[in-house]
Amino acid sequence: MATKQVNGSSVTSTSTKNNRGIAINAGSSTAKVGKLILGVSQVNTGSIVVDRETADKAISAGVFAYGTQRPISTRLSVVIGSGSSNALLSGAGVPSQIRSVHKIESRRVVRKSTAMRAGYFNLLTGKFTTNPTSATDSLGTDNAASPTRAVPGRLVYKLGSYTPVGVNYKAKTGG
Repeated sequence: MATKQVNGSSVTSTSTKNNRGIAINAGSSTAKVGKLILGVSQVNTGSIVVDRETADKAISAGVFAYGTQRPISTRLSVVIGSGSSNALLSGAGVPSQIRSVHKIESRRVVRKSTAMRAGYFNLLTGKFTTNPTSATDSLGTDNAASPTRAVPGRLVYKLGSYTPVGVNYKAKTGG
């Protein structure tokens, strides 16, 4: 129990009340233990979308701040911004739009070493007296990154020999 109050004066029987508290679903507002009910009202949280020059509607004829109980997602949504739309029903599973891995068939290079061997680099200033030339080197067709439906890829393996064996995967004939 406290012996001094916040203001520094002594504690007396009438100056400080230590007979109070709160319990869940117990007591009443006049009892020594206050009552706190379960399921306190939910407080509205979140942000409000403001229609200005920095934000655009998903559909120009739709509602700007559209509240929905269902997620807006690919292959699920038919309502976007209170307007009907089938834009998200397809997952872009069109074979002509499916992209393969990145391929490198050419490369742009600056020929600094060639310029240094030709004497165009000044070691004292750390600058080129004549700028190095640039060129595009062709590396040829990157077959591994350019699969087709007829030849979707190649498997290379070794079975105990020093020479690897390579076979093409079977052609894709389905949709």
